[in-house]
Amino acid sequence: MNIEEKIQQSVARQDRVVFKNSLNEHNTLFGGLALKWMDEVAYLSAHRFARKDILTLTAGPIKFRKPIPYKSFIIIEGKVSNVGRVKLTISVKVYIEDKETGARAEAIEGDFVFVAVDENLKPVRLM
Repeated sequence: MNIEEKIQQSVARQDRVVFKNSLNEHNTLFGGLALKWMDEVAYLSAHRFARKDILTLTAGPIKFRKPIPYKSFIIIEGKVSNVGRVKLTISVKVYIEDKETGARAEAIEGDFVFVAVDENLKPVRLM
């Protein structure tokens, strides 16, 4: 399997609804929770690509482009954007989905870098 096929097979997606317990004082999605969800999707994508143990190394920059209001439907998508010897970058985007039309607007985007590790948590080659 070539690298492009591996990238396509490693795309991860999570659909969610923004409930009251996910809100900040402005009645929009709490940014820290959004980052947690993004990291989870990024992890899934990175692990699918590497098929090895991985750890989050860095996150950012994260761009909060649009507040996500209560009751919003959101889609979180992660895709491999860069492959190094031991590091893997996953680009994650969060979209708000219009409940009536299905149209999407980008709300948050960011990169998450992972490192492949062995049983002693030492970096290992991805490929």
